[in-house]
Formats: sequence, structure tokens, C-alpha cells
Amino acid sequence: MANYDINKLTRLGHLKLLAEKVKENKTGLSELKTKVDGLVTAGGEPNVIEKIKVNGQEQNITPGDKSVDIKVPTKVSELTDKDDYATKEEMDAKVSSVYKPGGSTKFASLPPANVDNLGKVYNVEDAFDTDTNFVEGAGNHYPAGTNVVVIDASSEEYKYDVLAGFVDLTDYAKTDAVVKKDGKKQLSTEDYTTAEKQKLAGLTNYEHPTSTGGGGKTSNLYKFATDAYGHVSAVIEVVKGDITKLGIPDNTEATVTQHGLMSANDKTKLDGIDFATDEEVQDMLDEVFTAV
Repeated sequence: MANYDINKLTRLGHLKLLAEKVKENKTGLSELKTKVDGLVTAGGEPNVIEKIKVNGQEQNITPGDKSVDIKVPTKVSELTDKDDYATKEEMDAKVSSVYKPGGSTKFASLPPANVDNLGKVYNVEDAFDTDTNFVEGAGNHYPAGTNVVVIDASSEEYKYDVLAGFVDLTDYAKTDAVVKKDGKKQLSTEDYTTAEKQKLAGLTNYEHPTSTGGGGKTSNLYKFATDAYGHVSAVIEVVKGDITKLGIPDNTEATVTQHGLMSANDKTKLDGIDFATDEEVQDMLDEVFTAV
């Protein structure tokens, strides 16, 4: 026996459930039809391989054992483009140029810049000035914590290179050249005048004036008016006539063309509308689609 009332109304969400069920069944039937059509088209032996190609070249199939022998290169020398691949020596040279951590040390203890230290990066623990062992030459100053690396500068001439930008601040102005203080005034070089001090001293805190038109009203519905400054100048309690002037009917029942109050009969009809629950809709769907 069904656990639902077919006379009840359903919501849009219930219709969506029904549509999803139909779509699910339709999709499943479509997929099944595609598979069946594929089997019919393939014939009696759909999995038999008739040809084998390697890079577009058809291979010969041995009649006796129906096998194909495909030769796969196992060494670079067996490839037709072997000349485009790097040799072990070339790869070793590339790897040797990769930066490697060398640790932290004082500037005076930096190891010599030579082939044994090529690519090693050292963190210099103290501030230092570069010397002739650096690519940029001598005389540049760097702070503590600067990283330097050994590189092949030219034709196996190994030098240090600083892994940081260098900014020359020689032409920048110093602090004492920008700000001068006289020990008293620090706002600017202009004096704070007596007139400005008197103007500031004459200022008082603003006090909002007491309302003269509508202060102290209790909670209710009011009409109000404002003056030219936007202040409330009058407050009058709203009466029934003010509401009916807005076009709101006075205790009149609504019609199909006129707003108003709801009648008792309409309220009864509205209360009589009964929507099906999700469980009832699901019972109905299960009953219908189980029989498919």
C-alpha cells in the first residue's frame, strides 16, 4: 500500500528529484545502447589486432607464432640523433658549474678561489671590503652576512663574485644635513606664532543643543518636520487618517484588483493547502521507478 497521498501538492525541489531520476535512467539506457552498438559493429572478434605500426611504419607479423619483433634502443649510440645528446664529460662540466654550499666563514678565512672551490657559496660572517680576488675589483664595502661564490671569470681565472647588489651611497645626504634642531622647536623652521596660540586657546568643545521641536517622545509612530539646518522642528503623532491617505484600505477585504484584508474563507483555503513531505515524494519515486 502506498505511503503517500497523490492529492497533495509538491514543491519545485520534488520536481527536480523526478527530473534527476528520469535523466539518470535515460543516461544509463544511452550508455547501454552505445556499448551494444559497439559490439555489433565490431563483429565476432572485436579484440583481434590486425596491424601493428611503430612510428607509422607497419611491422611484419610472423605467420607461425603471430609475433612481432620490435627493436628498442638501449644505448644513446643506437639512436639516430645521438649527436644531439650531451656526453658524460659535458654533463660533468655543467654539474660543476652549479652553486654548492660552502658554509660560513670570516672574510680573512675565505679559501682560495680555484678550481677545487668552483661553484662553492660562502656566507661571510663579518663586514668586508673587496680585493683583487673579486670580479668587481677592490674597494667595495659589503655588510656581514653577504654571500660570495667562486666562479671561472675567464679562461680558468677563478675569482669571487658577490651574490648581492651594490648601492653607492656616497652622494646621499646624511641625517644631520637634513634635520636641524635648536633644542626647543622641532615642528619646522617657522616659529609657532602668538596669534595661532590664541586662536587655538579660544576653541571650545561643541555641545549639541536641546531639541525644541520633538525631544522626549515615547515609542510610537510619528510625522516630523525639519528646519533649514536639518534639525527636527516638529513631531506629530500619526493618526488613522494619515494611513488611509496613503491608499491603505480601512478594514476592507482584498479583491482581485484592490489590496485589503484577507477574508475568513480565503484564510481557510490557504490553511487547507497541504504539501507532500520529502519522504512521501521519495516513496512515490521508489514505487514508480522500481517497476521500470
